[in-house]
Order: sequence, then C-alpha cells, then structure tokens
Amino acid sequence: MSSELETLVKNFKLLDHFVTQQNFSRCAWEIGRDEILVVMNHFSRKTAHRKRHN
Repeated sequence: MSSELETLVKNFKLLDHFVTQQNFSRCAWEIGRDEILVVMNHFSRKTAHRKRHN
C-alpha cells in the first residue's frame, strides 16, 4: 500500500473515531463519508488527467 493511501486510511479511521466519540449518528457519518469520497474521486480524476498530459 502506498504511503498516501496509508495516510488516507489512517485519517478515515481517526475521523471515524472522532465521530464515534462525539456521539454523532452513524447515518451522518455515512453521508459525510460519501461526500468526501465524491470530492476525492473528482480530485483523483483531475490530477490523473494532468499527469497524462505532462
């Protein structure tokens, strides 16, 4: 696993722990996680496009 992916996984685990400790609903976390993944997917596609053209 790449260091970037390891960092991402670690951050998601920390965020999940924070949400749990703050007693936020699991539903809220799932919605937030889905939104984060949409943004990350968009960013990934944009940066992949740039890498191919450099």
